[in-house]
Parts: sequence; structure tokens; C-alpha cells
Amino acid sequence: MQIWTKNSQIIIDCGFQTQWECEELLEEHAGRFADLDAVLVTHAHTDHICKPSLKVLASQGVRIRANRRVVKQICSRHGCDDWDEPPFLDAFPDGAFLAGDLRIIPMEVPHEPGVPNFGFVICHGQGRRERKIVVCTDFYNYADVLRHFINADFIFVESNHDLDLLRKYPNDASQYHLSNPKTAWLLYHVIRKSEKPPQAVMLGHLSHKRNRKKLALGMVEEVFDRQRMDMDFDLFAAPLFKPSKTIRID
Repeated sequence: MQIWTKNSQIIIDCGFQTQWECEELLEEHAGRFADLDAVLVTHAHTDHICKPSLKVLASQGVRIRANRRVVKQICSRHGCDDWDEPPFLDAFPDGAFLAGDLRIIPMEVPHEPGVPNFGFVICHGQGRRERKIVVCTDFYNYADVLRHFINADFIFVESNHDLDLLRKYPNDASQYHLSNPKTAWLLYHVIRKSEKPPQAVMLGHLSHKRNRKKLALGMVEEVFDRQRMDMDFDLFAAPLFKPSKTIRID
């Protein structure tokens, strides 16, 4: 995911499987590598950061920021310390930190055992002009992080699998991801507790085999309809294999 303001630009995760694909898409959608304030990494699974992406980011001197435990796992998995040109891996603090004019607040979220994983609250501006973005994927229980979503202006959240398709195509790893119903109820509770709805919500990390865009979006609509709550926000599902449309937060 790419987030930018007039003065700053970050990318969250960079799991391109080839160096060519990474270079082409980053140059097309992010512009000059020098304009990137940081690439934030949620966790060390290869669909979020992998050796080809690390090689490209290292060659361009891009700062890669992750929790210290995630940095350790990335280095261990890919042997980065032994590279002739190692990536610029920088552990972010436990509290808030800055990337350009964006204030980043990491939040740990439960994922697969032994795999530390983080979502991010990203704030820009101050006072009445402050805008809040929440990005959170690869987790299975939202009880401890729901509060971070409240009063967000934009939410990007996982809606990984449909329960019927999971029964048809079993996958043990799915227990570490949010199902469509869990995501729908998370959003319902967020809106119910918020003083204002988000401007937009995007569902992401949909399983290619165990989910469909129509099913993920439909479940959110079903829960809100069942609870007789208006959906006063735009709802999207991120494409699986190409960039999504640009979402502007006013």
C-alpha cells in the first residue's frame, strides 16, 4: 500500500516476487525511489517482504522500517547481513515515530505463532485538520485493536476468507486470518463507537482461492443491514493482482 501527502510518501509492505516487477511497479506508482520516506513492513512473511524486494530497496538505499523482532526475522530468513549491499533495515520504536510529515503509531496484532505482526495508525495534520488512516491485515482477533480503528478517516483491513469456501478448500493457515463475518462485525463495532464514519473502507488480503470480492463486500452490507445501521462510507475491495484505484482523503 502506498500513502502520500504533498510532502511525504510511504509504502506499507513490499512483497513483489521478482526484482523486475518490484522496480517496474514502484517506479510507475511511487515515482522516484528517493522520494520514499520509508517502506514499513508489517511482518516477515514473504508475501509482505521478500528477497527480490529487499534487493531492489537495498540498491536504491530505501529505508525499511519494522519492529525490532520483525527486523531480526527478516535478516535471519534472507541472510541480509552477508550481502555485499545489505538493505537499510531500521527498527522503529515501540511508540509513535515520524516518516516525513506522517506520524506512525504501530500496533501489534495476533497472527501465526512465532510471527510478530503489526498494523499501523497513520496520522497527518493537527487539530480539526488531522486525518487518520488505519492499515491492519493478517490477524484473527480484533478485540485488543478495535479501539485503534475508532474515528479513522480511512480503513484498510483484511477480509481474508469466506467460510463456505474455506470448508470447500481447507487451509490450516486461515485460522490466523480474519474471515468475512469477523471483518464485517469489526467494522460494525468501529462505526458504532465512532463519532463520525470513515470516508472510505477498503477490504484487503482476500484469499484468491477462498474468497470473492462480491462475498466480502456483501457480508459487510449484510451485517449493517441486519443491525439497521447506515453505511455512510464508501466501501471497496482491493484487487488481487494489480493496484487499486486511488482513494483521496479530504
